[in-house]
Amino acid sequence: MDALRAYARQRDLAYPKPKDRAFFLSSRGNRLSPTGLQLAFAAACRIAGLDDGKALRPHDLRHRFCSHASRRLA
Repeated sequence: MDALRAYARQRDLAYPKPKDRAFFLSSRGNRLSPTGLQLAFAAACRIAGLDDGKALRPHDLRHRFCSHASRRLA
């Protein structure tokens, strides 16, 4: 959450009037294209050490988060 808040602060400074209302923006202030999102996500996975040879999708993290969160609440 801290990293997302920090990103949002920097994004808002760089693009006070963005061209899109998306959370993640390209270097032009637009919504990321599907290809741009996939490339950025793959790079972030490599940096985070989550690249173990199997392609990881943003949806996989969403599913994993929900699964772990529901176990904690049970």
